[in-house]
Amino acid sequence: MIQRKQTLFLLELVFLSISLMFVPSADVIRKDLSTHIYLIPIVNPELSSTLGHYAAIALNFAALLLSFAVIFLYKSRALQVRLSYLILFIWLTLAAMIVFCPFVEKDAAIEGIIRNHFTTALAILAVIAAWLTIRFIKKDIALLKSADRIR
Repeated sequence: MIQRKQTLFLLELVFLSISLMFVPSADVIRKDLSTHIYLIPIVNPELSSTLGHYAAIALNFAALLLSFAVIFLYKSRALQVRLSYLILFIWLTLAAMIVFCPFVEKDAAIEGIIRNHFTTALAILAVIAAWLTIRFIKKDIALLKSADRIR
């Protein structure tokens, strides 16, 4: 299981999902201080999350769970491919949300919101890892079909 390349890419997706919870996706600048916004629920009573922020949190958690679950489905490669396409779609959606969705409702006290481009880079890296996962699972399927033809 661990010797397969797609397993390493799936583990990378798990670690990227976890790292998105601890890397700030934006900085909210107010008159008195600056606050980091992560992909976890906001506990600051002065800030309120948008629906897009809660959706991004849910998508990140879904990508984390699916990536971890697909690792153990190595005997059902067709299901692995379908779920990997779902993971790829989730990461594409999450990357778009990180770039375009505001995560905090803007009010009079907020002077500006600065996006963290490192979070965007992590999301793009996850999209590439999800694509490589699909590619290597398909290579495994082709290898097994060719081995079955030889027998």
